[in-house]
Amino acid sequence: DLWTHTDLGPMTKWSVALAPHASSLVKVAAAEEVHYEAEVGAWSGSARFDNTFPGFEGLGYVTGLDQPGSSVALAIAVPEAGRYHLDCHVANATGRSATLTVTASDPASGRQHGTGRLKVPTAPQWTTWRTVTATLEWGGGTNLITIAHGPQDRGSLNVDYVRVRRS
Repeated sequence: DLWTHTDLGPMTKWSVALAPHASSLVKVAAAEEVHYEAEVGAWSGSARFDNTFPGFEGLGYVTGLDQPGSSVALAIAVPEAGRYHLDCHVANATGRSATLTVTASDPASGRQHGTGRLKVPTAPQWTTWRTVTATLEWGGGTNLITIAHGPQDRGSLNVDYVRVRRS
């Protein structure tokens, strides 16, 4: 409760009885770290849904990020502009390291705020999931985060989910 400087603790809903012309101001924060499932994002190119290899969360993951132009995009909001880490839960068993390009852009104008790179060493099998981080500039509010196989990228990754944290 911002008016009384009181932490109301965890809850699943909020209601308050107010007198006429009164107001209540509360700050709502996630109780646990939020992550965004890649499979519910927008896919393009050869990107597609799969759930063959265990160890993922949610319904599955995005695969097929091995051709230039293939991508997965998620709309993610941050409270203010700045540098953020995008932690990506990924798998790579191609036999060599793989890279993908990450961009943050304004969904309305398309203006790019920042760009970063995911670099993932190979693992012995596709069931070996790990978290890798790309750090980039974000705009305040909603950003369109795109994880794409660009012209300078190589290999392929399966992308399970992403998390955002302030740099």
